[in-house]
Amino acid sequence: YSYTWTPAGVGTYELKANWPGDEITDPAQSIAAEKLLVNRAKSTIAVNLNPSTLTVGSNVTISGTVAPHRGASVNVTISYRLRGGLWNTLTTIGNVSGGNFKYIWTTTDAGIFEIRTNCTGDPNAGSAQSPIATLTVNKAISNITINVNPSKATVGSDVTISGTIEPAKREVNVTIYSKGLDGTWMALGVVKTDGNSQYTYIWNTSQVG
Repeated sequence: YSYTWTPAGVGTYELKANWPGDEITDPAQSIAAEKLLVNRAKSTIAVNLNPSTLTVGSNVTISGTVAPHRGASVNVTISYRLRGGLWNTLTTIGNVSGGNFKYIWTTTDAGIFEIRTNCTGDPNAGSAQSPIATLTVNKAISNITINVNPSKATVGSDVTISGTIEPAKREVNVTIYSKGLDGTWMALGVVKTDGNSQYTYIWNTSQVG
């Protein structure tokens, strides 16, 4: 005889067999019970990044799969660190019962980050940690404008130099330069941007040119 059985959970089971007999044979039962040890299943968890290279302020989708799929819920923790630094918890996703998880992270800093995921165990499956995935976050491209008003002045008069930084930056230093008659750039002064990412500098002209 042969029978295929799926144990309900982890533990030590004792198995025995018997049959009721028939018209010419007495009933019988196996002399010794067989023992079956069922251990927790080994879990695996993956991590995928899309995209794996982006600029500051962009979104990256962190996803993965926990195997085996479990009827009971499982918690997935996503951790990150700057390469070589200390691990920090980005988020914990609870009740991942279907095996798949996804999280969208809006990046705020530039650098090379390492991402990993961990899943908790349950009575029938152990915990697991994913391999490390690498995320490259490049600096955002910036732009600064400059306007001069008036564009023609007389010696000793004031000229307003202004502009805007994009993306918006508040309370950052902007250095104003002037190219002299000898062709050399010279710093005129330093001003800070306001709450609208705009800067203004008043320059008193000192020579003709």
